Amino acid sequence: MAGLRDHLGDGELTPEADATRWRSAPDTVEWLAIRLLSLDCRFVVHGPQELKDHLDWIHERTR
Repeated sequence: MAGLRDHLGDGELTPEADATRWRSAPDTVEWLAIRLLSLDCRFVVHGPQELKDHLDWIHERTR
């Protein structure tokens, strides 16, 4: 998980059965999206809704 910490910065990483959960420190949705997209891996966003909406917006713009 050290590599994840390098990309994600502040926040809490918690190993789970088949994934790793990241609880982020408060930040702008734009910055959180950039940090997630820099990982170059699949991920699921559980919240906040504003982050999910922003990632959907990015996805639509890059299609």
